[in-house]
Amino acid sequence: MQRQSRNSIIGDEYRWPKTIPYYMEDDLEINAKGVILKAFEQYRLKTCIEFKPWSGEANYISIFKGGGCFSSVGNRRVGKQRLSIGGNCDRIATIEHEFLHALGFWHEQSRADRDDYVRIMWDRISEGKEHNFNTYNDTTSSSLGVPYDYGSMMHYSKNAFRNGTEPTIVTKIPAFSDVIGQRMEFSDSDLLKLHRLYNCTQGSTFLDSCDFERENICGMIQGQGDKADWDRVSEAAGGPNTDYSNMGKCTGSGYFMHFRTGTANNGDTALLESRLLYPKRGYQCLQFFYYNSGGPGDTLKIFVREYNKANPNGALRFIKTIDGSPQGCGSCCVSLGVKTKFASSFPSDKEALGQPSLGTVETG
Repeated sequence: MQRQSRNSIIGDEYRWPKTIPYYMEDDLEINAKGVILKAFEQYRLKTCIEFKPWSGEANYISIFKGGGCFSSVGNRRVGKQRLSIGGNCDRIATIEHEFLHALGFWHEQSRADRDDYVRIMWDRISEGKEHNFNTYNDTTSSSLGVPYDYGSMMHYSKNAFRNGTEPTIVTKIPAFSDVIGQRMEFSDSDLLKLHRLYNCTQGSTFLDSCDFERENICGMIQGQGDKADWDRVSEAAGGPNTDYSNMGKCTGSGYFMHFRTGTANNGDTALLESRLLYPKRGYQCLQFFYYNSGGPGDTLKIFVREYNKANPNGALRFIKTIDGSPQGCGSCCVSLGVKTKFASSFPSDKEALGQPSLGTVETG
């Protein structure tokens, strides 16, 4: 059975009921049966999904010992849907991984926005295995409004399907090189996506919320053609001394994004752009904390990059400029008014001495 790989399959017809019938075939090892039951317990404890022994339901999952670890994606409504737990597959996280496939999830690195976060080294992939690294657009799969997750248990490891000793997947943030491919437990994002797909919990009122506490900065990306970058820091010379959103709560902790204009050249621009967002209404508010420590000529411009049929690669639309005066910090709320999928863009220009910083960014 060929495995497919995207992120989550679009279409309610592929959903299982929240209590899923299963049957363990006789060829399963005794140890595998015990580990499968432990994996089911993790689903029960952490999600709204439960598994029950099959008692004649029209559609159910039949678990057998096949030639590897594999599953169809989503409820295929074929009656007996087979899922293989073969040799060396009897580990809790591996079984959880395969059942995430059955619940409707493809692999993380096949998301439409994959190339913003990892580089696929095609010449290092074993011949005939290239299809495992395909990406699929957002008309057939959904990221469920969750940023790219290096820590997802649905992500391939850096050495997946390699033909030699060099990695096939290189993370654009080097610190995550040895994180991808983890098979220890569900990541927070794995659980969030599962909750959203099966309506386990009420969704957030925000399309996106990022406090920059994690190194992947919530899937935000740096501009490819600019001459400077925003840095993720916990303090900056000239201020702020801590994350503005944590002031008075957790002294000395918290992270924010900072553009060191003091070391940049005049005319340099640093671009920080959000992940892709999918609005549910025609009005949005972009709210963020902003700190400027220097010259009035330093600016923070706000754009949105809108994607539609006329601009499939996105077109920038100017929203607002925030100048560098007065020095200090504050909260900004900017109306966007976007009707198609988009990304928020923050290009900051170096014109004089100064260092703008961004704290928690929320889009609602």
